[in-house]
Amino acid sequence: MKKLVFALALSLFSAPIFAQMGPCDRSDRADRSPEKRVELRLRKMAEDLNLTDEQIEAVKPILLDFHQAEAKACEERFTRREEVKEKLSEVLSEEQMSQLEKMRQDRREKGRGMHKQQRGG
Repeated sequence: MKKLVFALALSLFSAPIFAQMGPCDRSDRADRSPEKRVELRLRKMAEDLNLTDEQIEAVKPILLDFHQAEAKACEERFTRREEVKEKLSEVLSEEQMSQLEKMRQDRREKGRGMHKQQRGG
């Protein structure tokens, strides 16, 4: 049982490392609606690729479908993480939960540092 709880905790709190700058990041950047993300992305694509008006109109629904699906998947992942966290809190002591949260924060900070190094920052 302890191994199962540990495995669940490890998977729950190591997942943010792999998604640091992904679409599920809860930063200000992630607070944009799918529509806003599409507009920003489409503007950049149109400029970089010299898209015609017809191409812009054809690309827009493709990007919108993608960003809406990503937003839904992120929300589902967030909900599942919260459910696991709640279940773990029923098994672990407050001190263990606090320690687990600290471990998660440490991993998150380490991941951010690695990302900055990769980008040359």
